[in-house]
Amino acid sequence: KRVLLVEDDEIIAFLHKHFLEKCGYETIETVDNGVEAIEDVRTMLPDAVLMDIRINGEMDGIETAQRIREFSDTPIIFLTGNSDDGTLERAKLTARSGYLIKPIRQEDLCEAIAQINIQND
Repeated sequence: KRVLLVEDDEIIAFLHKHFLEKCGYETIETVDNGVEAIEDVRTMLPDAVLMDIRINGEMDGIETAQRIREFSDTPIIFLTGNSDDGTLERAKLTARSGYLIKPIRQEDLCEAIAQINIQND
């Protein structure tokens, strides 16, 4: 499976890319903002998107996901260090999405993507 990683912290992006590889997934691109994420979903057609909620640019990860939903049903897993109810409720409103609370463990990330694969099969 091919995964688009949307994360604005380079160290966390590197760590999550490493986790994805250990789980057997390919990170096709790492971007730090919504505009690039939207374009990459259009052009690269990833199997899943791993998206931080707080990213660079005018759109946060949830708004970016909502815009992606206008043309794609690619599964999105949100990553957030902000686990307040309002943020999580906004994330849940984005169809075909899940979320993980930072710090992320490799096992949790592997399981979340495996669940997406089960739902898509």
